[in-house]
Amino acid sequence: MNTETLIITLALSSAVLVWTLWPLLRRRQENSHLAEYLKQEEQLRVLYDRVLTNVRDLDEDYDTGKITEDDYRQERDLWVQRGVQVLKAMDVLQAQMQAAAPQINDDDDEVEAAIARYKQGLRA
Repeated sequence: MNTETLIITLALSSAVLVWTLWPLLRRRQENSHLAEYLKQEEQLRVLYDRVLTNVRDLDEDYDTGKITEDDYRQERDLWVQRGVQVLKAMDVLQAQMQAAAPQINDDDDEVEAAIARYKQGLRA
């Protein structure tokens, strides 16, 4: 086997390998984006739970007389604002997830349509 044949064989083999593995690599990248969204969503849920816990604790402390009304109002307003910020961040993240989802689903729809066409061809 001469050098030219070896180079051509390696080039063609590499091209076929890349062409074959590209959909798998692309799918993995899409899944990593989804995993990142889910991780951020979980972090926001934990933060929101913490905000709710702090508001409940403040309410309890005020009801038992452990803190003054001025301190209670200031702290409660602060935690309510943080809760609003977290909810807004959750809405933005949800919108980003929904915007990314059609791209993923479009690929699946194309594959399903191709399978259906293939099955129709076998039946005919």
